[in-house]
Amino acid sequence: MFQARAIGLSALLFTGPAAAESVSIELTPPGALKLQLLARDPNAAASLGGALVRSLGCTPAGVAVSAIGTASAYRAQCGGVFHRNGQVLDGQIKFGGFRQALIKSSSDVIDVDIGIPDAPYWRAAFPRGWDRVYRNGVIHRTATIEPRELPAHPIKVAVGYRAAELGMILAPAPMMVLLALSLIVFLHRRVAGKAASVDPRALWFAYVRSVAWGLTALFFLWAAIWASISGTFAGDAEVWALFSIWNGRSAPAGRIMGLFLYLLPSFFGALLCWLWVPKAFEGLRETRYGPIDGMRLFLFPALALILPACWTISAFGALAGFETRHAAMRLVTAMAAGLLCRFAIRRGEARRARVLPAGELSDRLQVLARQCGVKLGEVHVVPVGAAPLAEPLEIEENRVAISGYALDVLTPAEIEAEAARRWSLPFNSMPDLRRVLILFVSLIAGMAVSLALTFLLGIVLFFLHLHATTILARISLALAIGWALVIGGLINRWLTQRSIRRATALVGDPEALAGASRKLAVIFNWSAPPTIRSIATAPAVSCSPAALVFSSSWRSLVRNVQAEGTLLTLSIPPILIALATRAGIIPPTTRWYAYLAGMCLALMLHSTVSKVADCWAYRHLRKKLAAKMQIAGSENTVFVGLSPEPRALVYDGAFDWDVGFLTLSAGRLDYNGEQARFTLRRDQVTDIRIAPGAPHWSDPHWVYLSWRDGESGGEGTIPLILPRVESPWRLTKQVRGLHSRLSAWQRGDGQGAKAPARPALGLPSFPPVTAAPAPKQLPAMVATIALAGIFTSLLARFPVASEATVYFALVWTANALWDLAGHRLTPPPETAAT
Repeated sequence: MFQARAIGLSALLFTGPAAAESVSIELTPPGALKLQLLARDPNAAASLGGALVRSLGCTPAGVAVSAIGTASAYRAQCGGVFHRNGQVLDGQIKFGGFRQALIKSSSDVIDVDIGIPDAPYWRAAFPRGWDRVYRNGVIHRTATIEPRELPAHPIKVAVGYRAAELGMILAPAPMMVLLALSLIVFLHRRVAGKAASVDPRALWFAYVRSVAWGLTALFFLWAAIWASISGTFAGDAEVWALFSIWNGRSAPAGRIMGLFLYLLPSFFGALLCWLWVPKAFEGLRETRYGPIDGMRLFLFPALALILPACWTISAFGALAGFETRHAAMRLVTAMAAGLLCRFAIRRGEARRARVLPAGELSDRLQVLARQCGVKLGEVHVVPVGAAPLAEPLEIEENRVAISGYALDVLTPAEIEAEAARRWSLPFNSMPDLRRVLILFVSLIAGMAVSLALTFLLGIVLFFLHLHATTILARISLALAIGWALVIGGLINRWLTQRSIRRATALVGDPEALAGASRKLAVIFNWSAPPTIRSIATAPAVSCSPAALVFSSSWRSLVRNVQAEGTLLTLSIPPILIALATRAGIIPPTTRWYAYLAGMCLALMLHSTVSKVADCWAYRHLRKKLAAKMQIAGSENTVFVGLSPEPRALVYDGAFDWDVGFLTLSAGRLDYNGEQARFTLRRDQVTDIRIAPGAPHWSDPHWVYLSWRDGESGGEGTIPLILPRVESPWRLTKQVRGLHSRLSAWQRGDGQGAKAPARPALGLPSFPPVTAAPAPKQLPAMVATIALAGIFTSLLARFPVASEATVYFALVWTANALWDLAGHRLTPPPETAAT
């Protein structure tokens, strides 16, 4: 859908040596016509102007003939041609009588230029040979013809906003408000579930950060939807500006309305957080903020991310239109917006913070600042809940704000190491510029990837004789934002690793840097890290999270790739079937059989793409982990995942807590992983069985290994999770094979390889980890079904209240049912073996 900046209909007719020079007709939003005709003399202008009025069939008013240079201009206003029905203007342009007048005046050639505003609903029956030019929000149909070639029949024109188009541009607002409400409710339930076992201060920072990032995620979702609806990046401002003009108001008023709707979910979420404080935080007496402080705490951290992202997307849209000057101005505005939001946050902190007294931490930070070339001022210590501090440790440019909770949890060396890491990032004096540039570069790369994918899809559609150029263009815009987020995450990860290396060289203490990263990550994962007093007794971990191969960023990348695959596989086949039905390729009597075939194809593609992505990801993970741990592959070594609890729990978004290599030798079983290592003798293994695993069709069965040590009395059950490494489709057979090999080793049927000379790794012992039960997927799936059905229908240019919308919703419903109950239909490996 394209939008017009001005509402108008103009026709310019040029003749040769005849009387008429040009004529224009402008259609105003109320339906009145403004006419202007230029001729060589006043008599010819009046004569042809009257002929045009009679041909159009309107009643003239305000008729005037004046001189313009050497020509004469006929001007008039008339109505009665176009009628406004609600938000739609329709009527007919009749050139029959005017055509005869031009022929009688001996006009040889006429340059015709008819412009119609590019509204969501646009219908006009022009001759096919006329050119089409888009200029300043108006679609111009131009041609150079003889007067006899003017259309003798009326040209029917209808333009405006029907109920379907109004619903399309209004639907995202209540949808996003509902998602914002769902986000806050989800976070409150999570706070309530963690309140009994986690320090309220740690929950407070995790809650505030989740609100900011959750509202930012809603913004990117809205931006992707608007890009698909408007056909341009950040096209919402023009949509509402044109709608305001269409209803007789100004364009700035419409842009303000559009900005208000864009920020409505953020304002609503922040207001809800301020009014509805979780009970777990009632012990923090100072969390009762006034309206201004509440907005600073819950709204401005989100706006500091949303506003720069909004202007950056707008700058990318301007760059795509080769408007480099506008793109540069919008990038500067994006950086300024982030600075203003963070300035508002700092003013709230400065009034309640105290200055860090002289001591070890202050001395460390001052020395480090001089090494990094940073002019550090006062270091502020902010009590938890006393000021709008969104993170336990905020280090930006020449400003350091530390919460009292961070002083209790982090050592001075860890705070110094974290400051060194953040000051080692590029543009450390202008972090907002760094974020803007990362997003801008990511949008360019994301658009390139999206265009490549849609180009390949377009080739497939071409061979299927389906023309969906507009749909592919809109898909590419939405996918560009999604890919930009993935690529931006990769760039940020690379910059983080680079800053870690530079920070390690600055402070010379990698353990302090790893400890700070680990403790901050634990806080934002809704857990409470050990305090300084208990650090000495905390169990050691073999590798720090900053150095893990099986890291949070790796898991997020795999989830994002699978989400993209799910979106494409569940959207493309149904859209193709619906388009083929609308085009008449599929007969109406057999359409439901085609719908069912498209649904089955979509589900099969979803399953295939998900399994292939899993196999590809875990193969690369195994290769990198083997190189890191210097483990050579052999027939007695198996790559497995591991969970410390004998039931399906979620660890940082995955059921695998650790991955490593399981090695079988004569009388000995060794596991070497990133976070755990242990050795078990044959007599210590009491049971090996196959039992249900993850509540999902992709990984329904695990191998459970039970052990008991008679000397120490220790015992436990360890789930062994087999990734899809050897083949994407033979997981059941591989699980059965692993169970058979472990059972044979336990019985001593095959002695296997010789026991290694290295010492035993000790009994299984796992550090305290954060885990959660598998989330309830039904509420999220219900929302996904509704949103995906409506959005897919809008993307394919179907009305919301149509059979296609029902079909798209049914496809997503079938996928949701398969996700919820698919693992129950998968037979166990023992049954599959018979």
